[in-house]
Amino acid sequence: MDQNQRDAVIGRVTREKREADHECALLKSEAKRIAERLIELASLLQEHPDNILFEGEQTVWPTATMTVKTADFDINVFRILVTNLKAAIRKSEAKTKELESLLC
Repeated sequence: MDQNQRDAVIGRVTREKREADHECALLKSEAKRIAERLIELASLLQEHPDNILFEGEQTVWPTATMTVKTADFDINVFRILVTNLKAAIRKSEAKTKELESLLC
């Protein structure tokens, strides 16, 4: 492989790694948002279950502080998120190794 081809391959792999890293960051951000929501729900379940209101539920509790949308806690959404995050992490790691081998 000549230098121009090598540079093109390095450029492509670098771009693919940057894209994988960006996807990881987006998915981790979403995972963090979900985790924070779960922590909030867990705390309310333990300390103040009367403060939890389910979407569409009528309340007489003036202290309701959290409205729970069932879509926010869908296990299938969690599964897809985790599966996609694992794949993005593996892709990023593979691109890192590929780039290291090209630069050696």
